Amino acid sequence: LPSDNPYSLNWSISVGRLVGYDVQDVSLLISRTLFYKRICGPPIEQNGWHNRFNFVFGEGFGETGGLFHQIPYAAEVKKHGFKPHVYGDLRNSRQITNLLQVYTTANYIEYLGHGDWFWFTPSLYGFDYINKAVDVAHAKHWMYVKPSVFLTSACLMARIDGIPPYMNIGVTMLHSGCNCFIGATRETGQEAGLTVLENHLIIDDLSVGEALRGERRVDKEPPTYYVRVLYGDPAFNPYEPNNGFSNQGRPH
Repeated sequence: LPSDNPYSLNWSISVGRLVGYDVQDVSLLISRTLFYKRICGPPIEQNGWHNRFNFVFGEGFGETGGLFHQIPYAAEVKKHGFKPHVYGDLRNSRQITNLLQVYTTANYIEYLGHGDWFWFTPSLYGFDYINKAVDVAHAKHWMYVKPSVFLTSACLMARIDGIPPYMNIGVTMLHSGCNCFIGATRETGQEAGLTVLENHLIIDDLSVGEALRGERRVDKEPPTYYVRVLYGDPAFNPYEPNNGFSNQGRPH
C-alpha cells in the first residue's frame, strides 16, 4: 500500500527463531519439539515437572513485579492445575536456586529482574552479589530435566546481534535443554508485562508463536513491542495441566 512505511521495524520482527550454539544445538531444539510428548512422559507426580511453574523475581523493579504480578498470577495458574512456587529476595541467588533446582525442574519459568545478554542478577545489591548472578559460564553446564519454557521481561537477555551465541544467556538456556526462550533484545521498562502472553499459552492453549503474535495485537507499548523475541520453534505448544499435550503443529 502507498501508506506502508518501508523502513518500519515491523518487517524485521519474526515470530520465532531457531537458534543455538551450533547446528547440533539447533537440531536438538527441533527434536525436542517433535518428540516433546515422548521426552516429557506422562504427568505422574502432582508436584512433578509437568505441573511446576516457578517464578523468580529480583532486586530493582523485580520486587514490584513479584508483588503485583507474580504472587497474584501464581494464585491464578494454580486454578489451572499448576503447582506454583515464587522465589524472591534472599532465596534467588544462583547458589540457592541451583540447590533447589528452581530452573531445571520446572515446566514454566518466569524471571522478573535485571538482566544483560550474558547474565541476569536476581540477588539483592550488596557484597558479593555478582558472584550470585546466573551467568553463561555456569548455566551452560546446567541440564534441564525436560524441555522447559523460560519467560522473562528483563532487559537484553535475548540480544544476539554482534555477540557470540555462547555469550548469550537466553541461547545458553536452550543449550542446556530449555525448549523455548522469550525475552528482549534491548532495554525494557515497566511496560514489559507477561500476563497477556501467559494467558494465551495457559488459558487459550496457543503455541508459543501464536501467543507472542497474539500479545503484539493487544499490547503495543514500546519498547517491549519491538524488542521481545522468541527463540524456539513457534509451533511448539507446551504442556499445561488444564490443556494436556498438543500435536506440536503436526497435521492430525
